[in-house]
Amino acid sequence: MTKLMRTFDRVLVNWKRKISSITHILFYFQYDNLQQYKLPFPEAIFDLDFFRHNPEAFVSLAKEIWMGNKYAPTITHSFVALLAKKGQLLRNYTQNIDGLEYLANLPTDKLVEWYGVISTH
Repeated sequence: MTKLMRTFDRVLVNWKRKISSITHILFYFQYDNLQQYKLPFPEAIFDLDFFRHNPEAFVSLAKEIWMGNKYAPTITHSFVALLAKKGQLLRNYTQNIDGLEYLANLPTDKLVEWYGVISTH
């Protein structure tokens, strides 16, 4: 990695949910994990009409993946934060909604969250 960091002045990072999978975060789009919430369809966990009648499902999921409650950034999150600290990170695009990028101290001006994030930042 050190050689790689010396080779490039600026790095653009584009990652998917797999970056956080090592933490065993429940992924909302894996239907097997959602069956415990007794949803009429997988997307109902984020459906406003469903939430009005059954908020417990979303609240339970939010508690599970709320950043800082249970999970910590991975070594990959920390590496990208190091790139940012050294001024080499151009931008980090992520599909993750877990907010672990914030816990790794990635600068918000370098972060693009494709699907948003569960946080209060």
